[in-house]
Amino acid sequence: METFFQICFGAGLSLILLNAVLGAVFGIVDLGIHFDFHLDLHFDLCYFLPLSPSLFFLFLTVFGGIGLVLYGHIILFLVLLIALTSAVAVNFIIWKFILKPLRKISEKCTPAASDTVGLNAFVGDSIEENGFGSIYFSLEGNTVSNPAKSFDGKPIESGASVVILETINGVYIVERLI
Repeated sequence: METFFQICFGAGLSLILLNAVLGAVFGIVDLGIHFDFHLDLHFDLCYFLPLSPSLFFLFLTVFGGIGLVLYGHIILFLVLLIALTSAVAVNFIIWKFILKPLRKISEKCTPAASDTVGLNAFVGDSIEENGFGSIYFSLEGNTVSNPAKSFDGKPIESGASVVILETINGVYIVERLI
């Protein structure tokens, strides 16, 4: 059983570190690939389940760590019960007081498509001919940066002023201001 706890702890800790390193690498090197996975479950039991990879890795680490510390000192049933309860409690605390508030902040910073049509923006990364770039604009005191594409397919250089015409699948369609 000690080996099981070692595997849980080692795998959880390794995956947390790998997740942090890859998050930092891909945060610096933006490949323009973005995945958004969001699961809305509206019953209270879901708050106790590790529903994200980061929370699952944390669950493994806490479960394995507590199990390693307690194994051999008390009966196995209590070791499993305390390790499981501790892992669930830590996951809930991290979710409730860190991840949930951060998600609310993120949702406030992501404007609805209808709120952005007609806004003036600036080109951040040059928009290539028949390609993509990025724009940034200010909305309700927040600076927002998103991918963009030229309405007429012509290139637009970085720093140019544009107007947002519409949003299609999270990509802003813009036109250069004269």
